[in-house]
Amino acid sequence: MHIFSMSKLRTILTTPATGEYQIYGNDTLVTTLRKNELVYLLLEDHQVKLQTFGKEIGRYNKVELKGKMTNNDLKIKPILPSLNPRIYPDNFSVSVDNNQLRIINMVKMENYIAGTVETEGGPRSPLEYYKVQAMLCRTYAYGHLKRHEQDGFELCDEVHCQAYHGKSEANPQIHFAVSETSRMVIADRTNSLITAAYHSNCGGETVRPENVWSMPLPYLLPVEEEYCLQGPHASWDRSIVTNDWIVYLKNQGFKNTDTLKEQLLKYDQKSRQLYYVLNNDSIPLKKIRTDWKLKSTYFDIIPLEGELFFEGKGYGHGVGLCQEGAMEMARKGKTYQEILLHYYKNVKIIKY
Repeated sequence: MHIFSMSKLRTILTTPATGEYQIYGNDTLVTTLRKNELVYLLLEDHQVKLQTFGKEIGRYNKVELKGKMTNNDLKIKPILPSLNPRIYPDNFSVSVDNNQLRIINMVKMENYIAGTVETEGGPRSPLEYYKVQAMLCRTYAYGHLKRHEQDGFELCDEVHCQAYHGKSEANPQIHFAVSETSRMVIADRTNSLITAAYHSNCGGETVRPENVWSMPLPYLLPVEEEYCLQGPHASWDRSIVTNDWIVYLKNQGFKNTDTLKEQLLKYDQKSRQLYYVLNNDSIPLKKIRTDWKLKSTYFDIIPLEGELFFEGKGYGHGVGLCQEGAMEMARKGKTYQEILLHYYKNVKIIKY
């Protein structure tokens, strides 16, 4: 697991939060790091420099920090650049890649799942929802272990894979949910792991995957639902100057834009659509969302004087499980199995 993967680290400060760590430089034991002891790891001359306060330990191509106890957690504070510290479980390897420190967290799968559930699901969600999120995170992780194979690790810690910001500490129910669903994943009829897509809020209707990624999947079918409609990301709005929108359409190849009247730009989505259509011209809604950095493709356009009011629903790509809808289902007493089968059709829960 590549952690701090987008941070271009040059200096970090580490100390054990739990247990002790043996530090190896180029596969040779060089020191033991105990609780309340600190060690710097710095990028210098294309190597990893180990240093305590004012004393250099050595310079190495690779530094490994291996826990001595049953449970070991390491606190990592980036110094250059300066970032908030995080606590990570298990073991670590630090090397130099592309003129920056690369930290690989050799984390046990269930510790990784717990950390990801906390990052993706927040610290105050219902227990049954945590079980749902654990299943999704585990299914996704096992299905993508070769995603960064050419880079020398399995997964990164950003949304490109799954957001993972360290040890889960905010809510003990997360660890219980991970334990209760241990090794359980979601599979299709052929026992293949599904694409465990999820998003924040669907706005009342999920989307076919081919509308977003040009790839149909039989278990990801549109679902109409009301559970998410009171969620914090159920609606959004945005105002765009009318002339800016007309210039945008012209640049996208729309014809007769010079004679467009404001009222002609009114647009309604009674249900989710694929394209914004005006006269005989069209553009994919997902392109509009990307170009204008909108929260979703599910929006209406209301012309006002000199501007267009975008009245939107939902947050995210809309494919698969709606997180805020699933949370509300859990609050209303639905089990994690019922929630999963609501969003994913013709699937089964199996041991990996």
